[in-house]
Amino acid sequence: MPLYVGVEGGGTHTTAIVVNEHGKQLAEEIGEGTNVHLIGLELLTDRLMELLEKLWLQLNVPEGTQFDCVGLAISGAQDGMEVLIKEHLQDACGQLFKEISIYDDTYGSVFTCSNGGIGSAFFITHRALKTVFDHEDNLIECEYPVDRVFEEMKNYFGVEDRGQMLDVFYAAKFDKSNYAGFCKSLAMLAKEGDELSLSCFAEAGRLLAQHVVAIQRNMTEEMISQKGGPVVICVGSVWKSWGFMKEFFVNVLQKTSKLKELTLVRPKVTSAYGAARLACREAKLELNMDLEKNYELFDKLSW
Repeated sequence: MPLYVGVEGGGTHTTAIVVNEHGKQLAEEIGEGTNVHLIGLELLTDRLMELLEKLWLQLNVPEGTQFDCVGLAISGAQDGMEVLIKEHLQDACGQLFKEISIYDDTYGSVFTCSNGGIGSAFFITHRALKTVFDHEDNLIECEYPVDRVFEEMKNYFGVEDRGQMLDVFYAAKFDKSNYAGFCKSLAMLAKEGDELSLSCFAEAGRLLAQHVVAIQRNMTEEMISQKGGPVVICVGSVWKSWGFMKEFFVNVLQKTSKLKELTLVRPKVTSAYGAARLACREAKLELNMDLEKNYELFDKLSW
């Protein structure tokens, strides 16, 4: 029986699965974060090797059994880093697999839902805090009151003033996930009508739409003309605040895009499934997966 591994790796945790040729999950393991830029190459290798070994033991297969292919969709695997990761894993635990493919985490999400962002929670947090700091430093006066975001910043990060935020920005191990998590606090302020928070989500909506406009030149006529229009895969906690961004997202598309409709979907399963598909594609192995079971409709837009 074929054994295909898919791994979804981020800054806070990592999900690894084994599926058969029909896409049925046979084993799953959850591990610590595997963003190479946060933990380094050596620790990344150790964590991934531990996950692969745990999957192998969970399957209770005969000694010497190898995974037919392993696909990794992990944060930071780009600009040549994927080559170094592959070499380290082949040296450390190459006996566990026959083929291995490594991609940036974005590809895992895409191939989980289809055959195939900016405007993230990180962007919204950064935009809000930079606006506050620029205003307080008399560099760029904000047209909205900044006091509520300023106070919420101090509560969330546990600081008493802007100076202590340096420890957040320049920590030895910058916690990107925790930093982006401030977006949830901004969403609460937005619900209460805070104008600065609302403006940050509006800008994120515009930026997301601009990325759709930027890639439409690469869309086939079939993608554009299909019922519902092109499909956009929505990944990340920022989409929980879609209500604050939708109007501005649509406005940009109305003014600058040749598209007339768009379908937004949200994955229901880990992007480790997409990583397994990618690995099989590269290794020229057959993996039949019902992609429609991997996502749900998020929104339908037309204008």
